[in-house]
Amino acid sequence: MEPSTALIPIEAAFKFKKSDLEALKDSKDSFLSSTIARVCKISNVQYYIRIYPNGNHDEDRGMAFAFLVVEIGNSKCVESDLKYSIESATFSKYVKHVFKTSEAYGKHICSTKQLFYEKNNFFEDDFLVLKVKGIFKILLPFGIKYPLSAKWNIKESELESLKTSTNGCLKSKRFSISSDSDIKYFLTIYPNGNKEENRGAAWIFLHLNFECETSVNAIFSFFIKSANFSVDCQNLYSKSGGWGSFICLTKDLFNLENGYFIDGEICLNISGTLILQKEYSQNAVLKCEKGIETKTCRKYRAKNFTVIVEEKEIEVHEHVLEEASPVFSAMLNSGMKEKLERKMYIPDFTYEIVKAAIQLMYSFSVDQKFTFEQMKQLLRFSDKYDIILIKDLVQDYLIENLSPTNVCNLIYFTTNIVIASKLHAKCSEYLIKCLKESKAVHGLETLEKDFCHSIFLDAFSQNIVTENV
Repeated sequence: MEPSTALIPIEAAFKFKKSDLEALKDSKDSFLSSTIARVCKISNVQYYIRIYPNGNHDEDRGMAFAFLVVEIGNSKCVESDLKYSIESATFSKYVKHVFKTSEAYGKHICSTKQLFYEKNNFFEDDFLVLKVKGIFKILLPFGIKYPLSAKWNIKESELESLKTSTNGCLKSKRFSISSDSDIKYFLTIYPNGNKEENRGAAWIFLHLNFECETSVNAIFSFFIKSANFSVDCQNLYSKSGGWGSFICLTKDLFNLENGYFIDGEICLNISGTLILQKEYSQNAVLKCEKGIETKTCRKYRAKNFTVIVEEKEIEVHEHVLEEASPVFSAMLNSGMKEKLERKMYIPDFTYEIVKAAIQLMYSFSVDQKFTFEQMKQLLRFSDKYDIILIKDLVQDYLIENLSPTNVCNLIYFTTNIVIASKLHAKCSEYLIKCLKESKAVHGLETLEKDFCHSIFLDAFSQNIVTENV
């Protein structure tokens, strides 16, 4: 399986106190940072905002900047397509950047003097409120992803009996991550540490048991709501075992004022994602049975048109383009320069995608390793140029290869990027089937709330049958 792409909608507001920014307006390279926000549960990507009221370099002195700081975590890269806005000052700017490492990317706001000039209204009720809205495009690592979620209620009396023990612990029951996986997990808590260097402290561990030939990347959080405790964790399990985190000192755990125990119990929650680090490749053979040009015509008719992609040329018969695509036909019969020059540039698709599409127009078999993303781009190409014969072919292929790990990605794609009604309908049916069978589905949080609501209603509503009286 190829790395999957998640499109995560973002909408947040970050507040900065005027007096705190004013204290830095004459300093060099000083900034205020916002709280850290996690992008989504399926990845450990995080972001926050830095405000530099007096620039972050000598050449930017006297200028105010807002920096987007992205920590990419386990993702391959993160692409931002966001809009900054400060509504009180009618200020807005777009932040489009590809983060291949954890880094900061800045945008100029105004001069330092203008920032604090009262009539410019950057501050409202003594706060600068920077709103961020848009999309993060996250390239996630290889693997099949499963959600992780559990709650463990632990009796205080059971933990207290172990608070002076050596490596004494309580163990939760075992859970299966999914009906289609043999991986199981459980939790352990050590009120007095799991080894000598951790003595006098409480620790919590996530244990995984699996026998398959793979490794599991676990991205998860422990939290105890009553004590305002939370910790983010990540570990790569190359074999069965446990990995954990410090909670607090043993004496603090049993201090009732700290709120770990409510009515004699501690409620420990875990949530996150388990990613099976196993790669798959599939040799897809695409063949269009109803291409435009026959073998006989190809033999006696010279190719008379050139398609140029990524500075590479593809020779083609002009009439094939016209008959396959009403969009191409309109371009070539409207007096545009493409008709006069007998060539056309396609800038927004790769050479491999355009070449494969043209081969399919000729009824050629296209025998190559198409990745999931390439199949989507082939669908996007056929949608943009209204090439029905290819659009139907790719939709049928993707429908045959639907899985719990790609169905939400395709629903998002057919909702927001292309019009592919057949594929969208089959994806919806498949998602309902997964929910009814309690199969773990990757990427539900990327879908619109109204759509998810209707899907859940369809999945779990009862059929009412009329009964003869």
